[in-house]
Amino acid sequence: MADISTITVDNVKYNIKDAQARESIATLDIPKSPADIGAVAVTDITQTLGSSTTKIPSEKAVQVALASVGQGDMKKVDYDANGDVKTAGGIDSFVSNKIGEITYPVTSVNNKKGDVKLTAADVGAMPDTTIIPVVNDAKLTIQKNGAKVAEFTANDADNITANIIVPTQASDINAVPDTRKVNSKQLNEDIVLTPADIGALSADGNAATATKLASAKKINGVAFDGSADVTGAFTSGLYDGYLQWGGTNIANGVSPIDAGLCSLFASNKAEFSHATGITVEYSNNDGATWVDYDASDDSKRQLLSLIGTTYFIGKKVNTPATIQDKLRITVNANDCGFYTALRKILINVRTNGARGCKVVIEQSLLESPTIFTTVDIYEVAGWSGWNSIPLNAPFGGPPASSQQIASIRFIFSISSLAASLLNNFSVLNILFYGVSAWATTSAMAKTGHLYEYDMNQNAIFPAQVRATKFIGDGSQLTDVPYPVTSVSGKTGAVSLVASDVGAVSTSDVTTTLGSSTTKVPSEKAVADAITAAGGGDMLRATYDPTNAVADAGGIVDYVANNVSYPVTSVNTKTGAVTLNKSDIGLSNVDNVKQYSASNPPPYPESNKNKLVSTQPTNMNSGDIWYKIKS
Repeated sequence: MADISTITVDNVKYNIKDAQARESIATLDIPKSPADIGAVAVTDITQTLGSSTTKIPSEKAVQVALASVGQGDMKKVDYDANGDVKTAGGIDSFVSNKIGEITYPVTSVNNKKGDVKLTAADVGAMPDTTIIPVVNDAKLTIQKNGAKVAEFTANDADNITANIIVPTQASDINAVPDTRKVNSKQLNEDIVLTPADIGALSADGNAATATKLASAKKINGVAFDGSADVTGAFTSGLYDGYLQWGGTNIANGVSPIDAGLCSLFASNKAEFSHATGITVEYSNNDGATWVDYDASDDSKRQLLSLIGTTYFIGKKVNTPATIQDKLRITVNANDCGFYTALRKILINVRTNGARGCKVVIEQSLLESPTIFTTVDIYEVAGWSGWNSIPLNAPFGGPPASSQQIASIRFIFSISSLAASLLNNFSVLNILFYGVSAWATTSAMAKTGHLYEYDMNQNAIFPAQVRATKFIGDGSQLTDVPYPVTSVSGKTGAVSLVASDVGAVSTSDVTTTLGSSTTKVPSEKAVADAITAAGGGDMLRATYDPTNAVADAGGIVDYVANNVSYPVTSVNTKTGAVTLNKSDIGLSNVDNVKQYSASNPPPYPESNKNKLVSTQPTNMNSGDIWYKIKS
């Protein structure tokens, strides 16, 4: 082992051969265990994967754990090789989806389902209690002037002849003789009567007092009997190219064309409504029970706006729908914040393959807002596509207007499914158009414009406005909440330098290693400095080939663990040792005074010889010597 005679800690060099230095090293706060530096001990590396929150598994433990995954008797390769069950969301969802895709050979028996029990009436038959007349009881009776001439039955075995006299003159049959006349025309030939013969109006004549036709006729599908004007007759076949300006006036109302001319009538009156007036629910059992869709307020408001959102029937977002799935949306005008004379509802839907898509529209009145009655059932379609629903009535209003609509409820359903498609019908927009805006929640709902403006053409926007380019005098802008008012204390045309952001300028990156406290060396400068210093001549392979120092925790711990001290204990004591006589086996020896110059031994002077004058060698200063002459 190399002779390491000194150790440096915190820039202080210690001579480990010096006892005082070793004692100083022992008192230093140097980490001596993994826990001291927040590390995990080698003994805490486990060979099996457990549940400890402090131990860590070895690579082998992880490999063993991974190898054990899937060793149960149900393996994915055997039960879900293609991952269909996993994709469906589990066995339950997979089975439910497959059931919805089954095409049953028989779906009903005479319109009955479930535990079917047919009766005679179900198949167009008579019950077994019906008495059917016997054919043999049937009779044919021939009469003349009320008197029976002959009678036949089905059981007659022989032919029966009935003699029937054919009348040859009017008197035989009590007929009118041809000498009689009708409207002065004799009955001896065919009679042709004219309107004049019976005092009637000719086909091309005009009646002076006629009020209506005897039988009504239809004009483009609308019945007309002449008693009233025809309205709504021309529902198809008219094109804008045939329309002309003019016509009659409309009091207290506007026409659909007027709505196209003025944005006040063409705006969606529910734009930016309050979410509290919108309820979204779904059902998976044909409406037997309803579940809240858990829709966000923003999503509800988008549904009643031009922005739009998506609500799926049965809440089947990524799974196939069934004919048992429904979607119910309820809109309360007052809670939404608008009140209008409603004329039209536009609904944007996406069928996603579903067929027979319908919406049942119900309404409740202000006098009984929780009681709904059906308005009508409408077909809806599109992938995606808009649908127009007519509804002419005031929507919303004060409580005193008890007969006005409080809420409109939309119940969406499908009746058949398309193969290989999700069929998860969805609703994207529901818009309300009216000819009045007695109450609205936004300028957009009132005027069709996002902004408001005054006579000086000053525009006011309700929220943020973004543009790719602004042209104008920016100095005239007021109350602008600039996101940045200065950059590193600079305003105007800001030009930053490195010091403005606490960075080092590229000019302060040196290519040679110097002594500056503000400049930083480049990679080349550091590499050149390392090369110039020998590239690090204390290599691990040379100074720690067995990794013993590193394993001990560093030089200090290695030295502390491996130095052979000259004295490691005194009579088993360590540290600042203080011995007593018992420590050295003298507990029974009396304490006596040590002989010294001031305390010579009390020898007797019976021998009168004097001390010799020759002093022993190797005496120290203060020593006293005697020589006793025998």
